[in-house]
Amino acid sequence: MEPILLYGSETWTMTKSTEKSLDGCYTNLLKRVQNLDWRDHPNLAQIYQGLPRISSVLFSRRLTFSGHCFRAKSEVVSDILLWCPTGPRHSRKRTFLDNLRRETGLELEELKTVMSDRELWRERYSVFPT
Repeated sequence: MEPILLYGSETWTMTKSTEKSLDGCYTNLLKRVQNLDWRDHPNLAQIYQGLPRISSVLFSRRLTFSGHCFRAKSEVVSDILLWCPTGPRHSRKRTFLDNLRRETGLELEELKTVMSDRELWRERYSVFPT
């Protein structure tokens, strides 16, 4: 179920509302898989049973993917990964770089420095062990 839901998710640009929708969809899928009826009012602890939120899994996968792509200097993806269109931020759509900034709290130069060091990147931003 997860691989289908998250197919290609490493490249998605997410907003808070799409994260909320994704988490809601996953919660509903888990309820169906476990035969939990909505009339029983199961709480999230009963539904998830120790599983992480799907948005957390997506966060981890995106950071792992972006670090890998950034360090692949011979590939085109390394050049376009941190691309940002010019112009005021409010007049354009969210970019992959915007997501990385929001998720890590780092600006572009700091991001480049940390992503260059694989061990540091994994230590700081690996949510789930691989």
